[in-house]
Amino acid sequence: LSRHLVQHHRDKGRVDHDHKWSTFGVVMNTVQKDNYQALRIKNSNSKAWNIKMLGEGSADAGGPFRDSISNLTEELYSKCLPLLIPTQNNKNSHGWHRDCYTIDPSSTRESHFEMYKFLGALMGMAFRSGTVIDLKFPPIIWKQLSGDTLTMDDLKGTDIYAVQAIQSLKENKSKFPKEEFEMGIDLTFTTQLSNGDTVPICEGGEDRPVCYEDVEEYCDLVLQTRFGECRRQINKIKEGFEAIFPVGLLGLLSWKEIETRVRGPDEIRTEDLRSIVSQSSGSNYDEFNDRFWRVFEGFNQEERSLFLKFVWGRSRLPPKNRLRDRNFQITLIGSKGS
Repeated sequence: LSRHLVQHHRDKGRVDHDHKWSTFGVVMNTVQKDNYQALRIKNSNSKAWNIKMLGEGSADAGGPFRDSISNLTEELYSKCLPLLIPTQNNKNSHGWHRDCYTIDPSSTRESHFEMYKFLGALMGMAFRSGTVIDLKFPPIIWKQLSGDTLTMDDLKGTDIYAVQAIQSLKENKSKFPKEEFEMGIDLTFTTQLSNGDTVPICEGGEDRPVCYEDVEEYCDLVLQTRFGECRRQINKIKEGFEAIFPVGLLGLLSWKEIETRVRGPDEIRTEDLRSIVSQSSGSNYDEFNDRFWRVFEGFNQEERSLFLKFVWGRSRLPPKNRLRDRNFQITLIGSKGS
């Protein structure tokens, strides 16, 4: 992989629709043989692929592998891949889960569906092995993996303005008589998707006005359309996940447990990191060890994440049941007798 070439394409504003040059695409093309069986690793000490960073003199003893996961994850949130877009709450800096990304409903090329399948396989690898991937999805995406019933609160977690519009419409119907209500609105049976596209929510919806009697039907159809706007892409993600881990078993877990197994815990806690430290001994070590933990305690969550990325090539801790897969060692270099 040439990261210089990847950056060159990105600087030119190019989008890797055919998974040819991005880190995501290079890794996908490397491991898609035999339906992604290379991703069926058992723990986070294992590597699903070997990677050589051209021009960087790297030997993949694990660091470049973890770097490539960070790189392809970052690409997912950029414009160089056509798979994810900021949620409306993210774009508007309003409402819940403002840091989240959702699936682009307009990404419907065959090559896009293959990329969504690979994304699902990566999620299955993370779930199975503890090799966490920081996928910032809102609950509405995770719940479609767990099979939970979606509610208006789930739409609120990705597009609060859409929910406010529905609630306002219902309130106005209860406040005003029919004639006043219909004079005050100019709506058709259409809705705006996560990517900003306006689509009909029933046959001929763009030409059908919303009347007083239609409010409940209109709101129900809006919710149905929004809940299903990326169903085909979700199905491809499930197909990829299934290649690594049986999707049917996910129904035994909550959506939050699935998210944690894929992303790792939301919080980087000092006691979790300390629990996997390989201890050394000596008075000098003890002094500097205590000093290190005092400094780490003072870090906020963002600083702790950056620290982990620097020393481990990952920005989050693995789930608790996978913490013991890796040790964290503090070594005092350059001290007398070391």
